[in-house]
This record gives sequence, C-alpha cells and structure tokens, in this order.
Amino acid sequence: MRMITRCLVISMILMLNGCAYYSYGTRSVYGLTNVETTEYLGHVQYQGLDSPIFSPIITLDNWVQVRFLISGLYNSPIKENKSEYFYNLRMEVFITSLREGIRLDTQHMVMDQYRIGKQSKVNFLEMKRYPSKAKSDYGIDVCMYSPEDIQGNSSDFFYDFHKGESIAIPYRQVDFNLLPTNLLDIDPNILCGDLVVMNTNLAGEQGFFTLTLPFIEEGETTEYTIYFYPVEYRITVK
Repeated sequence: MRMITRCLVISMILMLNGCAYYSYGTRSVYGLTNVETTEYLGHVQYQGLDSPIFSPIITLDNWVQVRFLISGLYNSPIKENKSEYFYNLRMEVFITSLREGIRLDTQHMVMDQYRIGKQSKVNFLEMKRYPSKAKSDYGIDVCMYSPEDIQGNSSDFFYDFHKGESIAIPYRQVDFNLLPTNLLDIDPNILCGDLVVMNTNLAGEQGFFTLTLPFIEEGETTEYTIYFYPVEYRITVK
C-alpha cells in the first residue's frame, strides 16, 4: 500500500509543468546541493541504513566522476554488529576524470557529520590490480588489496594510507556512466580504493554527513562537497 501511495504521489508531481524535482530511491541518497527542506514520504523504521549504499555516478563541475559503495553494517551501532572492524568507517570509491591532469588531494579530505557536530579527516587507501582467482574472471587484473597482505595474519595493511600529498586521477575518454557496473574493478582508467574515517560509523544522526573532496588542477585546489542522507525516501519540487 505504501508503494502504491508513493507511486501516485510521484506521478502527480511529475505531471506538473516546469518544475525541477529531486527523487531518491530507498536508503540511497546523495547530491551536490543541500536539500534539507525536502519533504519526507514514508515511515522510517530504522535508525541509520539497513542496506549497502551504492551511489549513482556523480559528475563534478571539473569533469571528475566518482562512485561510492558503503557496507550497510557501518550504519548499525557498534554494539549491535559486535565487530571492531566496523568502528572505522570504510567507503569504497571509484574515481576517474574526463579531463587530463587532475589530482585528488589525499591529505585534506573531510567528513562533516553535521547533526552531531563532528568533523573527521578522511584517509585514502589505494587498491591496486592483481590477477583474480575467481572462476568467472581468472587471470584478469581486478581492483583489490595485495594477495600477500590478505593471506597474512596482520591487518595493518588496512591502515597503510596514501602518504603523498596527492594522487593522479586516471583520464578516460568515455563517460563513466557508459561503463557496466561489473567492469568497475577491471577498468584500468579508474582509481579505486577506500576512504577511511577513523572512529566513525553512520548509525542514526551520524549518517547525515557531507564529504568534501579537494582536487588539484594546474596548481589550483578546488573543493567539492557531496551530501549524504540516511532516509528511506525523499522527493521535493522547486
């Protein structure tokens, strides 16, 4: 019944002439503009998210394209998932650019969990490409951590963050949106890694946050802020 109601409301909104609207799917909300005044539709049954976030591809004004993947377990209180591993938030990220010569400033990325007044440094942990042993893609270089590290007993490599001031973003001639999802880990023109935020998770009010990414081009740094909202469904009309 709720789904039918949503569809009717959305259909009525889309019939309006000359309007701009935001429409975000269940528990997966992103944007480059703060839409805190957005009308909420539907009852939120849980605090935080209960499913993974796999964002759409976001294209910034500088032609950098980025996509995020966040495990749903980071959106549950630490005591519930009973794992210290999930105490340090990890966001898998895929970055490419339709313009050459752009670098990601890896030392000044910031997460602002504005509803609880907490700002945190975001660290970059690069993944590299190694031959996969999966039957479906054996021999293909895929984005992953070093097999030697994974097989070892130490998890220190999970915190071996990029130490340089910046890292080059690969240039690709074809729009990221045209790349099938199953090729994200394979395409060599994509920088992949984890954005790691220490002592952080996204349960409840913590899940309302912004991510500021600084990019360097021709010696100039430009910051872009991406908004994340842990809501079940939202839509608005301007």
